[in-house]
Amino acid sequence: MINRSTGQPTLQVGFYSWQRVKKKGKLPSHASPHWVEFGTAPHIIKPKNAKVLAYDDTMYGLIVKHPGTRATNVLRDTVQNHISDIRAAQEEYLAEISKTLEAAEIKVDKGDEFEDDD
Repeated sequence: MINRSTGQPTLQVGFYSWQRVKKKGKLPSHASPHWVEFGTAPHIIKPKNAKVLAYDDTMYGLIVKHPGTRATNVLRDTVQNHISDIRAAQEEYLAEISKTLEAAEIKVDKGDEFEDDD
């Protein structure tokens, strides 16, 4: 996307939270992608408004000691492994945007900003 305030192209990669997915009218997953990417620490799960934890016909008890999960870095690794393809696609789309802007005789003020590929 092009940042409207700076005119600079920006690549945003990530997962939508379940709250944001719900706002878009989709069915949210009860497993947060953040948990998959970064893992979870061991913790205790307690019921909020019930006496026992249950799902469908399965009773889990008063508390559940969750052992935690390892981080998988699935999103980070995917981006890093395909960064050259992502940059090539960016160049292609930015060239297309530039052609469209030139055809409409619209100029983007780039200001004094510079690109830093560190």
